[in-house]
Amino acid sequence: MPKPDYETARREAGFTWSVGGSQGALRAVTGVPIREFNLDPSACAEAYRRGRPLLREMFGRGKAGEQRCAG
Repeated sequence: MPKPDYETARREAGFTWSVGGSQGALRAVTGVPIREFNLDPSACAEAYRRGRPLLREMFGRGKAGEQRCAG
């Protein structure tokens, strides 16, 4: 299945939105199980390392100054 063109979708939407990425979203996009996320520090780090770029790709970085986490 081809990936959606998120840049075009954002540009043509006619409105803006904001998304916060919680640990639930990170686990969902990476497939890291909740048990491993909470009990294995390397699994938690991997969820953030792989998940944050995926969420940025889907939802964009937001307006300047809105990003709360470095990355």
